[in-house]
Amino acid sequence: MFAQLTSTNLPIAIVTFSGTPSDTAQIQGNLKIIDNVSGVNTPTDAPKFDGMIGVRLRGNTTYPKKSYSIETWSATSVSLDTSLLGMPSENDWVLLSSYEDRSLARFMLSTKTVQKMGRYAPRMKYCELIVNSQYQGIYLLGEKIKRDSNRVDISKLTNIDVSGNNLTSGYILNVDGGSNGWTSPYAPPFGTTQTIKVQIEYPDPSDILPVQENYIEAYVDSFENAMNAANFQDTTLGWRRFGGVNSMADYMIITEVCKDLDAYRKNAYFYKDKGNKLRFGPIWGHDVAWKNSADCNA
Repeated sequence: MFAQLTSTNLPIAIVTFSGTPSDTAQIQGNLKIIDNVSGVNTPTDAPKFDGMIGVRLRGNTTYPKKSYSIETWSATSVSLDTSLLGMPSENDWVLLSSYEDRSLARFMLSTKTVQKMGRYAPRMKYCELIVNSQYQGIYLLGEKIKRDSNRVDISKLTNIDVSGNNLTSGYILNVDGGSNGWTSPYAPPFGTTQTIKVQIEYPDPSDILPVQENYIEAYVDSFENAMNAANFQDTTLGWRRFGGVNSMADYMIITEVCKDLDAYRKNAYFYKDKGNKLRFGPIWGHDVAWKNSADCNA
């Protein structure tokens, strides 16, 4: 039944569903996690977790080894916060294939490094994955980037936060594609025919109000204008008016040390809390970091 996997020292995640998930359509399924105290696990062991989930594809859906977003449910489409593999309780999780990284170590190396720097990075655990009785290989099971006291700890933005200090938080943004957000007025320095798209990750596009979207777009534009100005290094008039210095320094340190090919142009997250400047991170991806590509001097 579970070809190629008889026993392992890693936890086993077993996902089952009917139908075909996509990156836009979530379908109902089931997740079992086998994680024995002995450290030896087989697919037929009793699961430590057994529950309903919503599942969809994520990332590059053309890869033969798929990545998934999963949401733990108490009933159909009803979120259930729960702890998986000892990580803080939540309902949004990811199963990452790390298809571009044969070592399966690069993202984990980056997250562990950032955590030792005292910054938040998504918690990840290795596991063996079985999907609909087919063994898929080793995956990373871990935290999706989202607003949460144990993840990106920023204030909740509601539909009454439309003025004053309340309007200044909370926002999670990402330099990536996507259907919501806006296009930066500045082209990449070495890709002048390309554009940079800023996507709003939080609040959800269905929840954010026009006044809130206008505020955060104007704030980010102000940061970019200051960064692009001749006096950008001025400690009073330059970019420091809008961006957190220590946050940017730490983000650039890990990004440059690991030589992330996608640096600053894809999976580049930043966020803003109430009354604070922009903060940079959390890191994400890094499958083509740590000398996994020769492109772009990486």
